[in-house]
Amino acid sequence: MFRADIGGRSLTFFHTNMVGMNFTFADRETGTRWQQETGEAFEGPLKGRRLEIYPFLITTWKEWRERHPGTLAMMPVPGLEPMYDLMWQTILARKPGRPGPPSDRMIRPEDTRLPAYEPIVGLEAGGARRAYPLDALGKARVVNDRLGTEAVLIVYRPDSDTVTTFSRTIAARTLTFEWRARSGDLTDVETHSRWNAYGECLDGELRGTELKALIGVRQFWWSWAAFFPGTDIYSR
Repeated sequence: MFRADIGGRSLTFFHTNMVGMNFTFADRETGTRWQQETGEAFEGPLKGRRLEIYPFLITTWKEWRERHPGTLAMMPVPGLEPMYDLMWQTILARKPGRPGPPSDRMIRPEDTRLPAYEPIVGLEAGGARRAYPLDALGKARVVNDRLGTEAVLIVYRPDSDTVTTFSRTIAARTLTFEWRARSGDLTDVETHSRWNAYGECLDGELRGTELKALIGVRQFWWSWAAFFPGTDIYSR
């Protein structure tokens, strides 16, 4: 999900094609073509520019409603629901260990460091990129890491299959977080303050403080590796 403007100019987009098994779209104002995976313009007057990603969250409807009870829901386009269902069933049928990418029409050779359909969270921060396998996040629950120049925090909640990502630096102070299994909350080692999985401090010295959210992108390894070559992989 991207901001639909560049340099203060609003753009209107439409789907055009696929490159490397990934959607591409164009804007009506300049005819520039953009890649969905990266948000980068690869052809046209705005080539090289990159759309800003809006913060977003992949979670369950139940989890979302609990945090945002007055939210509105976007309904499927009438008549297209069967197609959406079929696409989703096809995605779910692709097991993480399935060999090879979905097509031979990829933009570069397959990166075999992980299975093609290994679910990962791709994170870009501090001038660097890293893939966090969902399996590793499920085991750790809380990951304190450094990505480039940024100290980052990744939190996984298995009950709602939700991943949230943050900078763990507040006012030049870097915090280290631990998972509290009984409550499902987090505690920082430095002040022993209590936090929830959404980066909000609930109790303690830092009560009322919020961590800066980062944008972690959930997807299959083959897609992240194809468009962000040279990315490294988190391992415990």
